Amino acid sequence: MPVAAFAAPRIGVRGAVAEAGIGSLLIAGGLASLGLLPGASWAWTLAPQALTGLGLGLAVTALTHAALAGRSPQAIHGGWTISARHLGVVLGLVLLVPVFQADLEHERDQALRSGAAIVLDSDLDPGVKIGVARDIVRIVEETDRDIPDIDRAFEGRAMTPALEQVRSGLHDELDRAATHAFSRSFLVGSLLALGALAVVLVGRRQIQL
Repeated sequence: MPVAAFAAPRIGVRGAVAEAGIGSLLIAGGLASLGLLPGASWAWTLAPQALTGLGLGLAVTALTHAALAGRSPQAIHGGWTISARHLGVVLGLVLLVPVFQADLEHERDQALRSGAAIVLDSDLDPGVKIGVARDIVRIVEETDRDIPDIDRAFEGRAMTPALEQVRSGLHDELDRAATHAFSRSFLVGSLLALGALAVVLVGRRQIQL
């Protein structure tokens, strides 16, 4: 993301309105893409991060230049720019933290139910099923809000194909839960970026071309 932000001025967009508008759209698209990732692999995040970085490099630069232009002293414009940025950060936290917290709890509960189904539907012996399920619940409760290390539930057990299939299924479920826990937060962030675009369009007459 930082590399893309530094590269943004070199992509050929000219004019403060165009830079701010296109930058806001790129930020919105990048955040929306992060919210709709098809898988948990880090590789899926590269393109969205690049889009977001390009958008930040364009929009922030253009809006800062616009704020510092005009007849008023630069210090006043700079102060308003910093205040607006801080207000945006606070607004983002106020909106995103409750959404993320709720999604995190929901995905945790969903992962527990799906994980239990994976264990119960497996071909393991009943005694092994009970032992694995008990260990997984204990590990999840000990981990609290972090991603649990479910491999600990399989330590000391002979890894049969059925047991390996259970472990693989639990890892897939953890990846799904961790990815989806951020989805709505990124989508709300995308809407906030589109809100910035609306501000650019409304105030385009005050932005120096």
